[in-house]
Amino acid sequence: MLAGTLPYKTVAIGSRFQLVPDNLKWKFKTNIYAADGFSDGSDPIIEINRPTSTLAGKKITLSFAAATKADEDLIASYMPKPHLDGTPIQPHEFPTSLPGYLLRLKAQLRVDGELVAQTPGSFTMGSEVRQSNQFYNPSKAAWDGGADNDIVVGEYNAIGMDLQGNGAQQLKKQQARMEATHSKLKQFEQRPNDTTLIEGLTKEDVAGDLLQAGILAYFAKVNASNALDATISGNMKSYRLPSYGRFYTSVQPSYWFGIARNVSFPGMGIDVDYLFTQLESSNANASDKADHMRRIGAESSAAEHTIPEILARNAALPASHPAQPQGVSAVKALAVAAAQGQRIYALNSRNLSLHSTILQSLAIDQDVKSEIANALASGKEVTVHEKNIAISGWTGSGYLILDPQTGAGAYKIAGGGNGGEVIFQGGAALFALTQIMSFAFYGGTAIGLALVAGPVVVGITLLIAVVTLVAALATDPDKLWIQTELTKRLAIIVGLVQLGALAFALSPFLFFFVFIALLLYIALIIVTELGFNLRKNRPDWRYA
Repeated sequence: MLAGTLPYKTVAIGSRFQLVPDNLKWKFKTNIYAADGFSDGSDPIIEINRPTSTLAGKKITLSFAAATKADEDLIASYMPKPHLDGTPIQPHEFPTSLPGYLLRLKAQLRVDGELVAQTPGSFTMGSEVRQSNQFYNPSKAAWDGGADNDIVVGEYNAIGMDLQGNGAQQLKKQQARMEATHSKLKQFEQRPNDTTLIEGLTKEDVAGDLLQAGILAYFAKVNASNALDATISGNMKSYRLPSYGRFYTSVQPSYWFGIARNVSFPGMGIDVDYLFTQLESSNANASDKADHMRRIGAESSAAEHTIPEILARNAALPASHPAQPQGVSAVKALAVAAAQGQRIYALNSRNLSLHSTILQSLAIDQDVKSEIANALASGKEVTVHEKNIAISGWTGSGYLILDPQTGAGAYKIAGGGNGGEVIFQGGAALFALTQIMSFAFYGGTAIGLALVAGPVVVGITLLIAVVTLVAALATDPDKLWIQTELTKRLAIIVGLVQLGALAFALSPFLFFFVFIALLLYIALIIVTELGFNLRKNRPDWRYA
């Protein structure tokens, strides 16, 4: 018979309370400061500061809206007029830039579409404000976060959190919202005179949901890759710790005597400032943990260009078509530089005497060189290529700053972002403009939004399929373990997909061979493993 109590002696009893006190709650805050403000001392202009339990699974956005009716009218004057013959307005008819110096915008913070804070004053479009995201960690009794972000006035930012892993259900919910919006736009495309079809649609339904899907898809892909990597290693266990990132529209000002004269919309970007993983090794080998951390870091960096490429892809064109949007991340920048024959420098404590000479020879931004010098002085390892590269309109460099002891680090592109960008034309201006105008202003021009939303639904559906497949392998993904060759082969497929992304960055011709190899490998699994198991009527995997 079991005892009625545990055989332990009570040493001390802490405070008793009916509700978790405020100082023991995890919290998240996002603050907006003036351009010269800082999160370590300045007073924010506006902020959101709430327990993570109230924000989990919700969409948080920072956007800008026209400050006055005159600003709205000015933006509307640059929009294309409906065609007399009723044919749809095309994305290329939208302006590629706006006169930023003539427009005043207000910053707005929303949670699940609800406006929770708005700046009392306004800003010139193309100028900058500073934004900070932070977690409150009750175990440390302190706020902690990544570097502050310089936000160009006119951007639309979706801030996504991954507290302990985002499941397939959250992505499916996001997909349902986007498909509902897409359906309304397709109906309106067929009946452009019936404006009731788009009544109620807001910028949150179009720009907000698309960007939210991007950051959610990033975390889903990274979590799936990390889980598979840990499973394959056999001696690693990986857990997601509270993390956050942002997916945003790029706004690029052109200056004239220090004034942001024209503002263009080149594409989208992703910046994951705070990505933390709890990694444990069954053999307690610090070197194995560091090597594993480097691998998952490189995979996470690659996702910062592949996810935006998928979401911005033109479904009407082949994947290898030169007009397809091209993303850039730290690892892709290094791969492209290597393909061009550039030298790739790995700077560490073993070649300390060469650091000064190599830094002077680098033909990259001076700010990046200064950051690298500071990192080397603090004992970090740096990987960088010798000169700037150009990828589909983006020019800059990619570099890695790693801790040699833990393998953790920053995978950065020039400009200070821990992330990537994707440059695309056509629908870029159309998509970006949804966030600074009232949706009602679009009228007949809303037809063009269907051209943007279409490929997005395809992209997010593919991402959901990947996450659902991983979730199907284990009721508790953290307890997934390899029983036979099938799960190993799934991991190889993921590896081939990642290799294909890298091959595409180097050469569409090389991508073709990797793609054929992937198809042949999947066919082999179907014929040998799955076919054999179906004949025997038995499952091929089980759960611990």
